[in-house]
Amino acid sequence: MRKYRLLRGMTIAKLSEACNLEYTTVSKIERGIISTSVSTLIILARALEVAPGVLLDSDQ
Repeated sequence: MRKYRLLRGMTIAKLSEACNLEYTTVSKIERGIISTSVSTLIILARALEVAPGVLLDSDQ
């Protein structure tokens, strides 16, 4: 997720605002500290303009 966020020039704050999520939540998801629901994954993917499956690829 970090790769795509940085490619879009977004900070965690901007991404969390775009997704209407708490900053700490987005940060923890990005670092793999917490998992997320499919619906949140879709919201994040839309904000990052990628397919949801891309965010699931651990090689990214």
